[in-house]
Parts: sequence; C-alpha cells; structure tokens
Amino acid sequence: MGISLADYRRSIPLLLAFIFGLLYAFEWYVDIRIGDFSLSSFLEKEMLRYFNAMYSIAIGIGAINIFRIHYRTVSRRRPYWEFSLLVLILIPVMAIISTLGGRYAIDPKGEVIPKAVYDFFNPIWNVLYWKVMSIINVMMFALLGFFIISAGYRAFRARNLDSAILLLAGILVVMGQAPVNAAVWPGFETIKNWLMDVPNVAGRRGIILGAAIGGLAYGVRVIFAYERRPTLAGGE
Repeated sequence: MGISLADYRRSIPLLLAFIFGLLYAFEWYVDIRIGDFSLSSFLEKEMLRYFNAMYSIAIGIGAINIFRIHYRTVSRRRPYWEFSLLVLILIPVMAIISTLGGRYAIDPKGEVIPKAVYDFFNPIWNVLYWKVMSIINVMMFALLGFFIISAGYRAFRARNLDSAILLLAGILVVMGQAPVNAAVWPGFETIKNWLMDVPNVAGRRGIILGAAIGGLAYGVRVIFAYERRPTLAGGE
C-alpha cells in the first residue's frame, strides 16, 4: 500500500520538529567535542542562520497576510475601508523608501546603486520615520496611559483583603516614586525599595519559573509529537 500525500504532510513536520528540537537541546545543554570541533558552537552558529532566515520568511508571510486582510476590507467596502486602503499604499511605499534611503539602506555608499538614489530617498525616509511614525508611536503610548489608569482604578478597589493589600502596596510604591515623597516623609522611598526588591522580585521569579517549566513541557510535547498543531501535522 502506497504512502499518500497526506501521510507526508503529517510525518515530515513531526520529523523536522523532532530533529531540530533535539539539536536545539544539544546546543544548549550538551557540548560534544571532537578535537577542535565543538558541536555546540557549530549548531549555535548554523541554527542562528536558519532562525534568521525563518524570521525573515515569517515577516514576509505576515506582510502577505496583512495585505490579504486589508484587500478584502477594501474590495468589500467594509466599515472604515479607507484606512485599509491607506495601509495597502503605505506599506510598500515605506518598504521601498527604507530599502533605498533608510537607516539600514541596502547600498548607502552607492557602490552598486547610484548614490543619488540614496540622497533622494533619505530625506523622505527621515520625514516619514522621525516626523510621522515616531510621533504616532508616542501618541499610541500616551493613549495606553489612559487605559492603564482605567485598569488601575478597577484593580485597586479594596473589595477584599487581597485587593486591599494590593491597593496599599500600590499607594506606597507611587508615594515612594513621586518626587514629592522626600518632602512628605523620606521613609516612603525605603518602603518602595523593599516592596520592589523583595515581594515584587519573588513574585516575578515565580511567574517566570512557572512559564519556563510550562514552555519546557510544551516543547517536549512538540518534539515527541504529542502536540501536533504547531507542526500542522494534526488538527486544523
């Protein structure tokens, strides 16, 4: 009985996940040396190149997906389709200008592409990046501040003992961080430093440790094909 295409689609991703998962584990935890050859150093350098290539491909796939989503919005005249049209225009425009005249231009010295091309696009890139995109980023962070204040108001209401402790700790940290704290009472800064260095660090380390153990368990499940969805070998 022959092997169908569906079997290859299931088995090849699982095999690749198994091989590269073990190689990644070897690179981190096992250093096999044969003379001057170090398997760990070799895998670290070689796999880093493959990972960079995968990141680049992922960015390209993400850009294609963005184009598909916004193209559907424009073609079907969904609400606010004008903003989608703006996205479809500006993404390729900014990509071309960044490639020819941005901070990491493909040929800023003019060794292959004429230097006049870089000199022409570089001022345009500076305006779009520093005068448009940077300002928009600052505005987005400023808007997030209002959402943080709103979330903080809901989180710091003393409904029970736990929320009351959280409210008290938050007030003490804010008072210790505020410039006026020394004029009110110098002890606020000492309390703030203790809260940030002891309970805060302990809780953060517990969260990071739990996430690391969960990530390790998930990686083992992927390597040994118990978790098939990331490899597209099973599920949707």
